[in-house]
Amino acid sequence: MESFPLDTNLFMLNKEVVKETVIDTDVRFADGTSKAVKEMTEGELFYHAFVNKFIIPLVLNEENNRSIYIQPTTYSDKTKFVNYRLGTKFNGKDITKMSNSELINLYVSSIGGGYRTTLKRIL
Repeated sequence: MESFPLDTNLFMLNKEVVKETVIDTDVRFADGTSKAVKEMTEGELFYHAFVNKFIIPLVLNEENNRSIYIQPTTYSDKTKFVNYRLGTKFNGKDITKMSNSELINLYVSSIGGGYRTTLKRIL
């Protein structure tokens, strides 16, 4: 029986997947210019998060060095981006090689397990 809500959390079960914490206060664009995060538009922030922090590290890195970045929260002051760089192997399997149903099951087992445990503790 699960005793703690985080017992099924993907990051608690795969602690080695978190490679580093990255704090972006400025972003350098492909044309060589840079801009402070606090001065970026929503479109620029989305582009940075999706292209620079997700697509490029996932697609352009060597297969054994692939990573993705996640933003664990949003800061209301919008002066920085705090991201975790993650490897792509969870439970010994590369998420880039998982089927849609495997990814959904991985997500459901992590989040669902936490909700079930929390609910049992409340009731």
